[in-house]
Amino acid sequence: MVTDSASQYRNLLENDLPDFTDRVDDPWRDVPDCTAHNDKAYRRIVRTLNSLHRAREKGTPSSRGVLICGEAGTGKTHLLMRVARQLYKNNHICFVRRPNNEEAVAQHIWAHMLGSLEQRLHDTRTSRSQLDELLAHVFRRVIVSEFSKDVADGKNAAIRKRCIAMLDEDPYSLIEFLGEGKKRLDNLKTIRNRTLKYLQIEHPSADRQITSALLTYCCTSDAQERRLILAWLSGDDLDSKEAKSVGLPAS
Repeated sequence: MVTDSASQYRNLLENDLPDFTDRVDDPWRDVPDCTAHNDKAYRRIVRTLNSLHRAREKGTPSSRGVLICGEAGTGKTHLLMRVARQLYKNNHICFVRRPNNEEAVAQHIWAHMLGSLEQRLHDTRTSRSQLDELLAHVFRRVIVSEFSKDVADGKNAAIRKRCIAMLDEDPYSLIEFLGEGKKRLDNLKTIRNRTLKYLQIEHPSADRQITSALLTYCCTSDAQERRLILAWLSGDDLDSKEAKSVGLPAS
């Protein structure tokens, strides 16, 4: 920062004050950040979070967390934005505002977590959201595990090997693998059935309807379909035509 000791810019600023974006309502904002401000608090937060991460890797998870307190306007959310920038490359970031309705706390947390995962954060190299990345890697692991069994049993081994290699190289190639038209519908049905079967065995408490909706979201590039699925997952009702188009119940 350069000091205007001669006051050569003072009149310009007084007569035509530029718009400065300094308010941060959530950590997804990308506003100018003076790192010297709240630097001590920032370093303490990152140090604590790193220690929690190391404890988890050692198999000794802790229930400790970080509580950020301060008067309104002191930069708490701005500080969270800085932390999110630091951690998002290796972590999924969820931001839940304080609930206002004590009768709907669970719904509030669920909707805000889903809204957080829809965010792209600060990586300008990709348009993929946190949810895109999360689902692509989760379903890749499930599908590769299931298709590896087929290869071992000699069932469609050549096709399965090609699919496994494609997914190992790029988890986002699932859409490309599905193909178009009837082939896409058949492949999607196969993957859906195998995924639900896997979860029924490995994670029986997983909700089949939500899993199916997330799989459809992961396997489509249609913006309208994705919007409807996310609305449904957030708890919004769809009209019958919209629900049918994405294979979900209206409520």
